[in-house]
Amino acid sequence: MAQVVAVGLAAIGLIMSGWSGFLQSEATQDQLQQSQDDNERQEQEQASLFDVTTLLSSSNKSDVLTLTNYSRRSVRDVNVFVTDDQDGKRLFTFPTIPPCTRWTLDMKDVKNAKTAELPKYWVPWLTRIDTMVFKDWRGNEWGLENGDSLTRATVKTSVDGKGWAPAISDYDMTALSNWASIPNCYSALIRPECPSVRRNLLLP
Repeated sequence: MAQVVAVGLAAIGLIMSGWSGFLQSEATQDQLQQSQDDNERQEQEQASLFDVTTLLSSSNKSDVLTLTNYSRRSVRDVNVFVTDDQDGKRLFTFPTIPPCTRWTLDMKDVKNAKTAELPKYWVPWLTRIDTMVFKDWRGNEWGLENGDSLTRATVKTSVDGKGWAPAISDYDMTALSNWASIPNCYSALIRPECPSVRRNLLLP
């Protein structure tokens, strides 16, 4: 009888040990998934600190493409796809946007650039920003299209199939751009608004 009881207790012990191991494994998997989700969320929050919009120039005679990096990390390989006032598809490429800086490119300067690939009577206005794609400091590619949420995606052709054409050379885009540091952006919890009026945001 005692032997039967001992065997029964041993079997129960094995079952409990196995169940405990299973629960521990499940808990470990949950913790790992939670950690991965937290890392993904942090990476997306970091990427969302980069912003592209258009502003009205000080002369009120042109649009200014504005790229702002509120992060303490550089943003690389920035491609901004826009539709201009004549329904042309234009691409602007910036190799690197350093931490805590705001870069501006006046479309008037784009029109006057020696390497401009634009119609003779092109006007320096942008109807909308269609898409932007860029790489964060880890090399992850992010995309934002038509007002959707920021996702890891690369867009290479336009929705209507026409494709975007470079407006000017990468060199001119860098040479003609103006930039300024953003004070106290390291500690900013909420992105500050630009002092100028914001226009032509990514459309929903």
